[in-house]
Amino acid sequence: MVFQFNGISDSEMKDLVSELRRGWEMERVKAAIAQRQVAKAMPEARAMNGLGRLRMQLDPLVHLWWRIREGPQVFKDKTFKRLFERDNPEVKVRCHGTKTMIGYGS
Repeated sequence: MVFQFNGISDSEMKDLVSELRRGWEMERVKAAIAQRQVAKAMPEARAMNGLGRLRMQLDPLVHLWWRIREGPQVFKDKTFKRLFERDNPEVKVRCHGTKTMIGYGS
């Protein structure tokens, strides 16, 4: 989709672009705040047989922002997920295994 802005001066175009960027930045900041609230309210999870453990829980806007920025396959990249968890500890989920082990410990 291509938009044509006929009759708009260069200064008006710069103002338009600036406003769009400012709005996007505001949404990104609001998503980061919402992510912190999600992390505080997050209960401990348990792994599911056949599916594995719950690794991260993201606010939808955070997920969308990264998919737009890095591409739709970004969360399938193991290196990206590892670095994302390291740099954003609020997205990590405390997850325990499915089996109860007795007699193991220190």
